[in-house]
Amino acid sequence: MIESMGKADRNFFFKLYFLLFSGFVSWGNAAELIHYARATTDTAFKIMMSDVGIAQALVNSLFADISKVAGTEIDPVEIKSVGEVTIPLRGKKANATMDYHGITSKEDHVIVEMQMMHHDNFDKRALFYAASTFVNQEFPRRSKWHLQIKNVYAIQFVDYSTGDKNTEQFRRYYRMTDCISVPNQVIDGICLIQIELAGIQEIADKIIRGEPLTPAEWWYYMIENSESFTQEQINQYKALGMPGKIEGALEKLRFEGWDAKDKDRYEREIQEVHTYNEELDRREKLGKERESIKSLIDGFLDENIPERLLKRIRGQNVQFSRALVREVWDEYAAEDPNGGQNEDTLMPFMGFLRDQGILEPDQEEMREEQSESEEESEPRREIRRKKMPREKEQQRKMKKKTGKR
Repeated sequence: MIESMGKADRNFFFKLYFLLFSGFVSWGNAAELIHYARATTDTAFKIMMSDVGIAQALVNSLFADISKVAGTEIDPVEIKSVGEVTIPLRGKKANATMDYHGITSKEDHVIVEMQMMHHDNFDKRALFYAASTFVNQEFPRRSKWHLQIKNVYAIQFVDYSTGDKNTEQFRRYYRMTDCISVPNQVIDGICLIQIELAGIQEIADKIIRGEPLTPAEWWYYMIENSESFTQEQINQYKALGMPGKIEGALEKLRFEGWDAKDKDRYEREIQEVHTYNEELDRREKLGKERESIKSLIDGFLDENIPERLLKRIRGQNVQFSRALVREVWDEYAAEDPNGGQNEDTLMPFMGFLRDQGILEPDQEEMREEQSESEEESEPRREIRRKKMPREKEQQRKMKKKTGKR
């Protein structure tokens, strides 16, 4: 189900996740309650990839997938060692650390990054990691070093939409390519592969329809949805052809088996995701409000505001802030100085929005109205005070009369 959730729904899901308890459910014949961590977090991904066999299975299935989709050939690899590699950042005190770095039997390098939240300039950062790994290779002494240069395969999983509207493809494959020669010549020294996990809905649809998946598609689906897996689903997916290594990966993701330090780090990362998603929702809401205000300005200046636009805004229960309206108005005025957006027309526009009930009340106006209301109600309070003794006497007589009965 979680693959069809929106960001707000996911926030609720993860908050609920941490309210659940670990251990056994003592209700009838209930089985052990298992929690799988979200594989797209740094902590969970590193724990999963710490198993050489799991890492090799993931990488090779991805290479086979890219080879098929891109019409090229990436040979499978045998990962013989795994080590953490830090990249010095010149001019900065801190170093950058990659999520995963493996050495193959051919001494080629495989680096993998999991990016859970949007990162500005991420493509160049990924290239920087790959290039740094490429130029910092070690060579045997007394060897022709230029003949010993090995390839670098840099894989990035991104758990957000890159905003590419030109293609529905969630895979990316980058190589240094000559754009003039025909056929294009390619230098394979550095290869970048990106998987946009936010775009794998087609895989979820295939599972629903009972269609077969490739090993790589199973990996993509599990990484994006690991926290929602149950033992019943695992059994069903195995019957549909899910590779056995994925079950091993899920075992590494069992939250109950982690130490306290990893659990604490993971929970902080999940909280960061909540905060990040809330900020995304706020920005999305603000962007929609700005677009609505722009449409209203256009209609107001043309003296033709579509009723359907007003109806849609009222249906959203939106009240624009005066600061935002002025900000959008000033931006319009800067873009088109002769468009009629000035102080003389801003105030009537504000008044129109107020009359439509889609503008936040002015605090000063509210204080004035409250003051006027209090002044008008003072005579009424005086009448009320005069009436109170008479009302109390009537209540006393009524009690006395009732008591006689």
